[in-house]
Amino acid sequence: MTKRKIFMSSLAVFGLSLSVLASAQTPPARETAQVGPFEVAPHWSRYDYPRSVGEGQAFHMVVKGDTLWDIAGRYLGNPYLWPQIWEANSYIKKARLIYPGDPVFLPSVQMADRPVVGVESETTRTTTTETLGIPEWLDLDALITVASTEAVRNAGYISASIEDESLNIKSMEAENGTLIEKRGVATRDYVYLNRGSNSGLKAGDLYTIHRRARTIKHPVTGKKVGYRIDTTGVARIVLVLENSSRAVLEASARETLVGDYLRPITELESPLVKRRVVVEGGDLSLHDGRTAGYLVDIDDDAVQSATGFTVGVDMGTGAGLSVGRVLTVYRQGDPNDNITRRALGAAVVVAVRENFSLARVVYSREEINVGDRILLQP
Repeated sequence: MTKRKIFMSSLAVFGLSLSVLASAQTPPARETAQVGPFEVAPHWSRYDYPRSVGEGQAFHMVVKGDTLWDIAGRYLGNPYLWPQIWEANSYIKKARLIYPGDPVFLPSVQMADRPVVGVESETTRTTTTETLGIPEWLDLDALITVASTEAVRNAGYISASIEDESLNIKSMEAENGTLIEKRGVATRDYVYLNRGSNSGLKAGDLYTIHRRARTIKHPVTGKKVGYRIDTTGVARIVLVLENSSRAVLEASARETLVGDYLRPITELESPLVKRRVVVEGGDLSLHDGRTAGYLVDIDDDAVQSATGFTVGVDMGTGAGLSVGRVLTVYRQGDPNDNITRRALGAAVVVAVRENFSLARVVYSREEINVGDRILLQP
């Protein structure tokens, strides 16, 4: 190779290096979103989608082929920010399922234009700073939310025994202009309860609505370990008589039915985790003596799960779990050989009791099944 060719090749490599550095420091171009007010046209969707968009609210109308990943890349400049879009649209129950015609609200994402980087002086050994034009979304140690308070409440929970179901929905309001009672209700609909002031109910009180969805059996022993409790919504008492009362659904996670039972609403936590948990799965190492459990249930009694699903595990506060803790999901090919373990993904705990927890899968390498193992990350 001639000196000229060597020189030109060096220039090309140098230029490529500069372009790569520049691209790492410059966030991807973001598209301009539509802004409300906007009335959403009636259409088919599995979700109870918003019928309108408020003044000044940025949004995207879903078209065939869209994903939250793509929408985050187009409007927020980084596809890894899709969980923030999901949390801004609580009506979307499954992150991987969005439907044409539905409006997707776009959250305001704060970007750090000039983050601070520590530099240690050789003489004083004190820390000074210099600034680089690196966007905040490259900081994998920044805390982000993976589930809003509403999403945590709607996740439900696992109960070791049958709960007190004595306060329940005895009937529904009638269809408009008819004598036909509704079979199921959703947000802003009314229901009639079987208890009243004699049971301590008062107008204005808030309750969560629940349903015992199914019995859970352990995937290894086959023994009954508890019950999956679905949360269908939140109701406010509006009228109380001596032995009955009327309530309005203020929020709906799924269709509410006659027989669903009510419990007083409780304060919940919205979990925060480091961004690396969503991007990389967090600490997926499997080579120490940490306590392990089993994945015993998948949302909606599904056979397999992936990112966006809620799963049940047979570990709770007694094993050190709390809201926001991160679990590694793994599978072991040979039960007698730990070397055959492989990490499948990561899930964040959103609801916890003494012996059971629910966790949202936020990172997955492949499908996750009932019977897979779980490990509490450090």
